[in-house]
Amino acid sequence: RDIGVTGVQTCALPICNGLIQLSSATSGAVLRSFGERRESGAVTQLAFHAEKAVAVSNDGGVWTCDTKETWGPSGTLGDPKTAVPFRDRVLAMAFSNDGKRFAACSGEPSREGDLFLWETKALNKEPRRLAGAHSDTILSLSFSPDGKSLAMAGGEPGVRGIYQRWQVEGWSRATHVEVGHDVLMAMDWHPDGNRVATGSPDRTVRVLSAMDGTVLAAAQVHADWVLGVAWMDDGRRLVSGGRDRSLRLLEGGTLRLLDVVIREGEPVVRLARRPGSEQVAFAGAESRARLYQAFVRPPASDPGQDPNHVREFDAWGGGTTALAFSPDGQSIATAGAPSGVSVQRVEGGGRVARLEGHAGVVFGLAFDAKGERLATAGSEGRLRVYALPGGGILTNWVPVEVMR
Repeated sequence: RDIGVTGVQTCALPICNGLIQLSSATSGAVLRSFGERRESGAVTQLAFHAEKAVAVSNDGGVWTCDTKETWGPSGTLGDPKTAVPFRDRVLAMAFSNDGKRFAACSGEPSREGDLFLWETKALNKEPRRLAGAHSDTILSLSFSPDGKSLAMAGGEPGVRGIYQRWQVEGWSRATHVEVGHDVLMAMDWHPDGNRVATGSPDRTVRVLSAMDGTVLAAAQVHADWVLGVAWMDDGRRLVSGGRDRSLRLLEGGTLRLLDVVIREGEPVVRLARRPGSEQVAFAGAESRARLYQAFVRPPASDPGQDPNHVREFDAWGGGTTALAFSPDGQSIATAGAPSGVSVQRVEGGGRVARLEGHAGVVFGLAFDAKGERLATAGSEGRLRVYALPGGGILTNWVPVEVMR
């Protein structure tokens, strides 16, 4: 399943009986074996840093060692080795607009509330944990435009939506309200920082007061789940995308339908506004991300034409699972199944970097404030930070709590 090079002369391979085999990279001769024989302990991941190594087995075991010494069970991982007790997949994360902070949380229910905060200058250090931050699935996490608040959106499917707002100074929870009767699938801050838009499986787009969560406007503008929302730069218009295969342009105050930007395309499962423009990118489970103008189509336009279409980006065999724009709007990152991340120039679509090393589907992408770093996370539970434009890995750690 995996292979790691520990140095110029040796390499390591995971074995299905729970052992890690250290071999000569030139002759293939077995030098040493580490670990513990276990029927259900197949080693599935290996990570190396100089002479330090980490192995993860499919029964939840985590093993660390100095490759010159004996392997032993450990609850610590990372570089430096740090245990971050997430319990499941990381589905939501965000950098603050000033680039000073990074937040991430697991997407599955957690009684203890898995929300963690890092200073970006020390992403490989022990994070701050906000105990009791949430007890529901969290699907969206975003800092306010002024960086003074952190909003969380999610809930329990078929039961309730949840909106929370945390004050960054002192990290106190300022708002916690239930919204509707289904999980909030998407969220986006209004440019003025006073409102947020949300989308839900109940086909409804809502505008909430960012301060207290009061519903200011609500409209069932789609025929199926609403999976993406994005404010335009002027704050007067809002774009929503849904499983009904349409992208809709709405009046921001009343949510009145202005136009259907695209219909009968593919289910819109990811949506993002391009900063500094009147454009949005969206992606579905069937093909590549596409860039569109968020304009009302001319009255006399041919129904068979697609006047708002700008361009398409890299295709993924299993569909696009995440997308994000750099803060200056000049680059776009897309992730797709089975695994992989690509960074491209928006103008012309030229490749900036192809980010390697992912062993699972990536669900989360976040640029830092300068567009010089990109964080990725997904089903394998690893959080990675890459340098751009080169694509080198700056930080790579496994935010999991080992459960026996």
